[in-house]
Amino acid sequence: MRTRRVFLNRLDPANEPTDAVVVIDVLRSFTTAAYAFAAGVSSIYPVETIAGAFRLLRRLPDAVTTGAIGG
Repeated sequence: MRTRRVFLNRLDPANEPTDAVVVIDVLRSFTTAAYAFAAGVSSIYPVETIAGAFRLLRRLPDAVTTGAIGG
């Protein structure tokens, strides 16, 4: 596995981190989900790939899809 470090505080490069921090961007997806539920959505089906979304859409033809590609 390949990793890389990105320093958010570039003003003080002398402070090398001594531990690991993992940040996962979930704000957009949970904001979208909260808004959808508030607007009356009854279910949300997360899928891993675009192909998976199209397979699910064939099973649920009245569904609405939304999402993002990449990170």
